[in-house]
Amino acid sequence: MQYISERIVNISDLEKLLTDIYLLSQIAQNSSGDETQKLLREIEKLADESANFQFRLESRITTIAD
Repeated sequence: MQYISERIVNISDLEKLLTDIYLLSQIAQNSSGDETQKLLREIEKLADESANFQFRLESRITTIAD
């Protein structure tokens, strides 16, 4: 009998993107003018990367003798 297991190997990359978005949004709340616009552009870029994130799967096949 064979079992196939899969796991996402790059989930930490997505978590980092989301954490960066959160931190930049917190900084943007306390900034003004040009700095805010720069931060918002960076947030937009990271949000786009997050929305188009490609998960990488690792598959393993385990064979168990009957």
